Amino acid sequence: MELVIFWVGLLLIVFCYMSLWFALSIYARRLDVVDSAWGLGFVLVAWIALLLRSNFGAVQSVSAILVSLWGLRLFAHISNRNARRNEDDHRYQVLQAGWGKAKHRKAYLNIFLLQGLLLTAISTPVIALAFAHRAGQRAHLGRLVRVVVRYRLRGSGRPPVGDIYCAPPERFA
Repeated sequence: MELVIFWVGLLLIVFCYMSLWFALSIYARRLDVVDSAWGLGFVLVAWIALLLRSNFGAVQSVSAILVSLWGLRLFAHISNRNARRNEDDHRYQVLQAGWGKAKHRKAYLNIFLLQGLLLTAISTPVIALAFAHRAGQRAHLGRLVRVVVRYRLRGSGRPPVGDIYCAPPERFA
């Protein structure tokens, strides 16, 4: 029963979070704000999972910190990219063109709430860490976290370098 209450609470928080971003999208008249919500959503889910479980062990805290670093970087990168544009992303323009008068309802259901569900599903490993607290699990998770931290620290320069190489040519003019 505790697991059901946890998931209902987490999904309710993600629902409210994505609803706030939808309200922002209506105010901004742009659906691509949902892309910025994606990065911060992972940060939210990681920390809310720890708060709801009150499980702040070393493994759980390190995983939440790593997710936060990645999520904040993703949020900053996508927000910066969207700020340089004067109009909505072409993917969302194409979707809206076929929706007619129901564009707000369809955008809310097909984009914002769907991405909220996907975000929660993709965050399942971090959520599972929030539930891990037995001694046997700690030893196994400790080794896993050491490998992940080592990999992440060794490769932490790669995503920003990749962003530079993938940037549009006018960025270098």
